[in-house]
Amino acid sequence: MENFSNEILIESTELNLLVTEGLVDKAKNVMAAVIKKIKEIVSKIKDFIMSKLKKDLKQLKYEASLISKDRDEYSCVVPNKASLDKFDKVYLDTYHLAEAILDKSDFDDSDEEKTVKLSKEADKVKQLPLTVKETIKGNEYANIMTGMLNLLEKKHSYLWSLADTFNSVANKIEKSGDRDRATEMKRCRLMGDLSSKLINYVAAMHKAYKMSLRSLLRAQGVKGVKEPEND
Repeated sequence: MENFSNEILIESTELNLLVTEGLVDKAKNVMAAVIKKIKEIVSKIKDFIMSKLKKDLKQLKYEASLISKDRDEYSCVVPNKASLDKFDKVYLDTYHLAEAILDKSDFDDSDEEKTVKLSKEADKVKQLPLTVKETIKGNEYANIMTGMLNLLEKKHSYLWSLADTFNSVANKIEKSGDRDRATEMKRCRLMGDLSSKLINYVAAMHKAYKMSLRSLLRAQGVKGVKEPEND
């Protein structure tokens, strides 16, 4: 999953360079390259959701179903709620900013400023520990994890709808005149950056939940786990 996050980061950097070139050189082949790159990123995001995130979530739900909902206390790694709340806020702020950038007919420098500010905030949050060692009862942990996995599933939907809208911006560039094209291309540059951040957040959450779930299952004496597969 981390490999894919890095891949999207590289793709968005390439998109950034293509957009910069396109703003200087308005040749049709540069525009075509920008559109092609956006469509590649959208396709990869959707493939990532279907082939990795959904399968991983199915596995996490299965493992959550194995938790013994007893009142015994276990010392294990659990999701760090304080960090995840901050993580969740930055994720939603990033999603809403991306949504606003895609929906706006007017696009101005303030959007770039907001993106830079949010990126700095995200870099700080990224340093926070997403898991923490704690003593917790089996039944309490089961309730917490059920809620967290439902929220994670919603984040998959956010990503998918964002990818669809991002794709529609690529179509807009194709049809726009020279004057509007520069605006649409700047919009795409920001979207590439925000998309890679959203992928990073979701991948990090999956990793934190997996680590904590398996830590509790080991503490409860559940061995081997495995199962799902068969989509």
